[in-house]
Amino acid sequence: MRACLIDQISRKSLRLSPASRLEFTNGRLTTSVSGDCSFLDFSAPLSIEALVEPISILVGMALLLYYLGYSALVGIAVLLSSTPIMGIIFRALIGSRRQQMATVDLRVRLLSEILNSIRQIKLYAYENYFVKRIMEYRNAV
Repeated sequence: MRACLIDQISRKSLRLSPASRLEFTNGRLTTSVSGDCSFLDFSAPLSIEALVEPISILVGMALLLYYLGYSALVGIAVLLSSTPIMGIIFRALIGSRRQQMATVDLRVRLLSEILNSIRQIKLYAYENYFVKRIMEYRNAV
């Protein structure tokens, strides 16, 4: 499935207009394609769980009420009151992931630049300069 997704997204990316090709360099396009495919590969099985989990939670609550009576309401109240807290934590995780992706994108661009021009770097002895830049990006994380 992942190989098919990468193939389809790559085919679509070849149809970009010349102005879009200037905006999306090869490194950025490769990062976007692999990131999108990883997300789709990861989220496809979870989409089924998103439909099934609310039903199982409701069935579990009904069984708790049936077997424990009114004393199960305390557990249900804790479950319902923890839902907003989980939403806040999830938003914080998404925000940190966005910041991390920006840093990863910078590092991929730098490494792509280094690998594409390795001969010039070795010829003019720019190794120390690029090592400093790499270490700056690593320390920024």
